[in-house]
Amino acid sequence: QEGLGGPETRYRLNTSLCEPIEGINEGIKKILQKIVLFISEQGTVKASDIKTYIGKSDASVERYLKLLKDAKIIEFVGAKKTGTYRIVKS
Repeated sequence: QEGLGGPETRYRLNTSLCEPIEGINEGIKKILQKIVLFISEQGTVKASDIKTYIGKSDASVERYLKLLKDAKIIEFVGAKKTGTYRIVKS
């Protein structure tokens, strides 16, 4: 991924995905950006991995993931208990 300009460029590209989500404050937007960056770096991740990474409760993580899914930024792939989240290909 060096051709994209390194991690700083990836961060700018990925966090801009959260801009279209309306009605959320800057604090939540920063958490969503952190989740998007984490998923893009890992490829696919489980909700439990996101919970550990951002240090929030199950309910909060599910709420954040729902916002990102509804905005079609991420998608869930696989079975309910063993599936993972990934960035939607645009």
